[in-house]
Amino acid sequence: MSNQRYIRLQEIQYDSFVLDAPAEIEKGALLLDTKTKSVLLQLRLNILNLKLSEISSITLKIRGLTDSGENVKKEGYSYYTFMDINLLDQKTFGEKTPIVLDYKVRKVEVEIDKIVLSNGNIWRPPKQKFTSPIQQLIESLPDDLYEQFNREINKLDFTKTKNFKFLPLKQDDFWFCTCGRSNRNQDNNCVRCGLEKRTIFEVTDNDFLRENLKNFRETSEVQKRKKRKIIRFVSISLIGIAFAGVLIINYLFPFIKYRQALNLFDKLKYDQAIAIFESLDDYKDSEKLTKEALYEKGEDFLRRKQYDEAIAIFESLDDYKDSEKLTKEALYEKGEDFLRRKQYDEAIAIFDTLVDLKDSKELSNDAKLQKGKALLEDKQFDDALSIFNSLVDYQDTDELINETKYQKAITMIEDEIDCNEAINILENLEGYKNSTSIMEYYKELDWSFDGEMSKQIYEPGEAIIIEYGLLGESSCMTIDLKILCYGDNWAIQPFIHKDVSIGANYKKIFSSLSFLTGQGVCEISNNTTGEILATYPFEIIN
Repeated sequence: MSNQRYIRLQEIQYDSFVLDAPAEIEKGALLLDTKTKSVLLQLRLNILNLKLSEISSITLKIRGLTDSGENVKKEGYSYYTFMDINLLDQKTFGEKTPIVLDYKVRKVEVEIDKIVLSNGNIWRPPKQKFTSPIQQLIESLPDDLYEQFNREINKLDFTKTKNFKFLPLKQDDFWFCTCGRSNRNQDNNCVRCGLEKRTIFEVTDNDFLRENLKNFRETSEVQKRKKRKIIRFVSISLIGIAFAGVLIINYLFPFIKYRQALNLFDKLKYDQAIAIFESLDDYKDSEKLTKEALYEKGEDFLRRKQYDEAIAIFESLDDYKDSEKLTKEALYEKGEDFLRRKQYDEAIAIFDTLVDLKDSKELSNDAKLQKGKALLEDKQFDDALSIFNSLVDYQDTDELINETKYQKAITMIEDEIDCNEAINILENLEGYKNSTSIMEYYKELDWSFDGEMSKQIYEPGEAIIIEYGLLGESSCMTIDLKILCYGDNWAIQPFIHKDVSIGANYKKIFSSLSFLTGQGVCEISNNTTGEILATYPFEIIN
């Protein structure tokens, strides 16, 4: 069995684009956390045509599918919102904020549903999208030109060279950057990676690369001739100092590097110190100091609330000092941060794995309670009830259960969905708020039966037709009716019509059997109370 913590269920790529979109989902992955048994959606989002301060939130529309391609949620989609975008410090985000999905999800379809701007305006993606063309990889350049390309980009800002992936493309209305993003022709810099359009097309141009390659080779040949002269002179000198060099390399250099690493460690420059300690292998206590520098770096991440980075370091240190304890502490604080941000599913997933740490159980219940209240406010009554029922005797859940049922019943009545079920809910609330008076009001609403039989005399085999309906004050009330037709020595299978709505018209056709003769009657009754509402006598004659 694999010991891998995360299993990648799906790579998420996008082959279409909206040209003037203020933001995009660049790519993502669907992961299974084998430790917490959670399904996590990890996405990279980019702010494109606006400043961070101009965007308040981005809401995603997520369709979760089972391994057979069926919707996990009955309504088809769920939604997730990244809040406070204008407080972020960079235009690329999301990868460190996994979205917890239903455990049954094995595939997803994700798109931006809406973007709320800081001025209150809302942007929604248009239906029309453009399909991205296939771009060739930079590596498709001939070998000698590819080598020259690398020389050219080494002259650029190092932080931007990582964005060179594809050969850029020009089209009639837009151009495609080396990072793969589409841009309008008037854009001088890529809206995703910021690279300059002129530079991108210049350093990937074959003629440009060939000319610079020619110059490079000519310059290299001149330098080689100079080096050969120097080497002849230096080689003689080196023989004399070789012995001294061995002593310096084996003893003096490690000592100098060790002191340098200690100095960097004292100045809290952990990465530089760690790199030197690791290069010293078993020199003095370098191995121990490597772990200590990592440990303090993890503590620094934790202080700065960079929880994922802290967790990764403490987990890599295994049983060094109290790393295992600090791993849990970082998870705990991350869960608190999710709870403050109202990301309840993420908080619950963390606290449920930390049952014995501090008040994790209490915080898990609190996150569930807050999620239930949010669902209640959003009128997702059944989901809210499911949560409140799982929190038996926790705080005011009994009150919230009654309130949820009450609001569900009131909403059903207001929307004229199913008054009968609403009345049953109110009846079971046993006097909560004004549930009794509302229930009694709707129970006492007047209604009456209205119907007729098409005729009274039939020939054998002729269909019996009854048209009927209910008259009353509320169209959401429904009644179950029973229609029974019979004679002296025969009867037709009774028909039960459930949920007959007030105000609607219905027709029932009984295909009479050819051997039925004589007098008969059709009775229509309230199937719940047995009360007969109408009687229609008829006769079948030869």
